Amino acid sequence: MFNADQTTGATLASIRRQTYQVLGLVAVDDGSTDGSASIVTAYAEKDQRIQRLRKENGGVAAARNLGAAAMAAEFLHLSTRTIVGLRLRLRFR
Repeated sequence: MFNADQTTGATLASIRRQTYQVLGLVAVDDGSTDGSASIVTAYAEKDQRIQRLRKENGGVAAARNLGAAAMAAEFLHLSTRTIVGLRLRLRFR
């Protein structure tokens, strides 16, 4: 995320509401200068599945690569702040 404090809370809340509960969430702070990091930290304190990584601003590809490398999962879903309006559903079939 980069300076996404307007949508970070809603995005995290949407992901936390998924019916598939065995998930981990890595939020990569790509050098934000707004309140995005503190929003993620507040969610992480309430939900052990959420982890925040911080790096200097380097662009979306570098942030996604860092986040993907931090995950030890069979499946990976990359989300952006634009998913707030979508009804994302993660399910194991």
